[in-house]
Amino acid sequence: MTRQRIAVLGGGMGALSTLFAITDRDGWDQQYDITVYQLGWRLGGKGATGRDQNHENRILEHGYHMLFGFYDNVFATMRKCYEELGRDPDQPMSALVALSSVDEARAPGRYVFHRQNTAVLQQRLADGTWHNLVFDFPGNTDLPGDAGELPHALAYIEMAVEFLARVVEDVTIGPAPAPPADSRPTWWQRLEDVVPHLIADLDPASHELQHHRKHLELIRRLARHLVDSRPAGTIARVGEDLALKAMVELMRAYLRLVWRLTGTQLAHNWDAFKLWTASDFICTTTIGFIEDDVINRGFDSVDDVNFWEWIAKHSTVPEGTFVTNGSCWMQSAYDSSFAYEQGDTTSPRTADKPLLGRPTMGTGTVLRGALRLGLGYKGAMAWKFQTGCGEALVAPLYEVLRRRGVKFEFFSKVEHLGVATDDGPVIDSIRIQRQVHLVHPVKGYQPLIDVKGVPCWPAAPLWDQIANADAVHGMDLESDWISWRGVESRTLRRGVDFDHVLLAISLGAVPTICAELIAASPAWKTMIESVPTVRTQALQLWVNRDLESLGWTAPNAPVGTGVEPMDTWADMAQLTDRETWPADGTPKGVSYFCCAMPDDPNQPSAPDGGYPDTQLRAVRETSINFLDNQSSQFWPRAQTPNGFDWQVLVASPGASGPARLDEQYMRAGIDASDRYVLSPPGSARHRLKPGESGFRNLTLAGDWTENTINAGCMEATVMSGLAASRAIAGYPEKIVGEEDFGTAGPRRAAPKSD
Repeated sequence: MTRQRIAVLGGGMGALSTLFAITDRDGWDQQYDITVYQLGWRLGGKGATGRDQNHENRILEHGYHMLFGFYDNVFATMRKCYEELGRDPDQPMSALVALSSVDEARAPGRYVFHRQNTAVLQQRLADGTWHNLVFDFPGNTDLPGDAGELPHALAYIEMAVEFLARVVEDVTIGPAPAPPADSRPTWWQRLEDVVPHLIADLDPASHELQHHRKHLELIRRLARHLVDSRPAGTIARVGEDLALKAMVELMRAYLRLVWRLTGTQLAHNWDAFKLWTASDFICTTTIGFIEDDVINRGFDSVDDVNFWEWIAKHSTVPEGTFVTNGSCWMQSAYDSSFAYEQGDTTSPRTADKPLLGRPTMGTGTVLRGALRLGLGYKGAMAWKFQTGCGEALVAPLYEVLRRRGVKFEFFSKVEHLGVATDDGPVIDSIRIQRQVHLVHPVKGYQPLIDVKGVPCWPAAPLWDQIANADAVHGMDLESDWISWRGVESRTLRRGVDFDHVLLAISLGAVPTICAELIAASPAWKTMIESVPTVRTQALQLWVNRDLESLGWTAPNAPVGTGVEPMDTWADMAQLTDRETWPADGTPKGVSYFCCAMPDDPNQPSAPDGGYPDTQLRAVRETSINFLDNQSSQFWPRAQTPNGFDWQVLVASPGASGPARLDEQYMRAGIDASDRYVLSPPGSARHRLKPGESGFRNLTLAGDWTENTINAGCMEATVMSGLAASRAIAGYPEKIVGEEDFGTAGPRRAAPKSD
């Protein structure tokens, strides 16, 4: 039997998850001969990690990473990978997750991910005061990757209402003035007609109903009734359903009530601001969900509208929704996905645009992700890395795939895909630059190093394995900008070197590599024009004070900082256990910051060896300004009269002032393959499916393909990888999450906010 030769271009999680699925069946090696061609010395794409061997083996990331509890496909893949990897239970990072939080606490060093059930959004009121919106998500006994159904649409409505109830349960604002005694609002009449038992113990003229708590309790009753009376979660004609109409009317009445209670106090009263923005954001989302019949039409039906504009469209109190749309609720929705056109996070708010920057993200994409993240998680809302991303996910997959028989050719830079016609368009050639000569070409490059018992990727090539190391030492062989053109150019030919191609290189690099495909295919051209990418920037700080000493008073959790551009922060102090600091010199904390980075209108053409340094200096300037002028709301004890206290940073004894920043880690994500894929309104329909490239022998993998989630995240990437496996090998038949809704009812517990 002749084996099909598959050339895999790129070694990120899209490629690795595809190959893990293909090779997960006995006999795969009788059907396929697989070779991965990877730029530089490591795998992982934007999830790649490097160890700084010159400085305590510090973990250097592309940015801040976290896995969410709805990432069923990521966790299912990795749980199986770790089982096959078979690390000794006494070895650090030997198991992916603990079965329970008790097990996790008993042996914390064993587990790659720990439960994370809090999140914080920072908000500045008009009076200049800062406040923390703290979410406390209840854990559950499931684990991501367990078999199960997604919630149905009505379950999401109930869980959203419960979420709101917990967010505002501690708000103390008095009732509005009582209505006239004979008042019978239309929503009351609707409830009398449809669900009279829900209001049997209430009086429509009661002053009590003018309190937001009582009104919200009535919404909760109706939400439960919707689920209990329709256990399958389906409604054939949403527009004619009287109970859903009653829910919309009741929510709008609630929002008008809350606005009367809070509208004049939003500039200075945190309880008022919290009550209004939480109520408006969640209720208006639910109203739009019902009015636009997302229940039956699906999330993509509303994806042509920018999310904040969709919220404005369904507003009950337009002037109040303008405030909501400018709040941490909405800004964080865009911050978390770097969702800013051309990386612009700072252009000012206007009378027509309540947010900073140029936010761009389709409504359907936001809703699908937000509902799954906040309401459909398993085990915990999020799972926090206990080592580097590349060590937690990428290295284990590499080790298992190598054992299974997949071949890897490092230092192989893909430059061009050639197209031909053979009963339809096909990929006919692949031009690859061989970047270096290896000392042992037959043995191949051995990429991993051991750091405290864990296989890790170094931050630079292992030069002793490179024959021409003197010629390339110090060059960034992952960079687009270097002038080095390799030691030779090699062209792979269809029918000789490969039969099928898996293209798993990030979208930002596709226009250059796939110019012939784009010229030959209108669908490719439309995708490239419709699905943009954005630069990112990242900052890692090792500090000599713990969170309390820095002045942070909220829980240790991922934080939306409430400022731009450095809008996301997380303390990752646990990672120092995986680094090799001396006992008396271990940092008290490690802080990761990341955000979008503006495009450079004057960006030169590559190669230009000096350009990366100019962009790294831009990140440095942004970081200095951020720490000097925008860090006091979360690190108030790390300030001096002149700005940030630079002595907080772990650095050489002689370094002072901002020079101490130069011993931290800053990254400018300016290479084409580093650019983050965006999901602007209307773009999802132009994405290509992994198995529908339009070229007979080409399959695609990556978060830029059509993958249901259609946003830049690990779950989208792995879902795409599984779909690519299905296109090539016919399996897996089912991929969890490809449908918008399942048949599961609600979890009758909800996140809490302080």
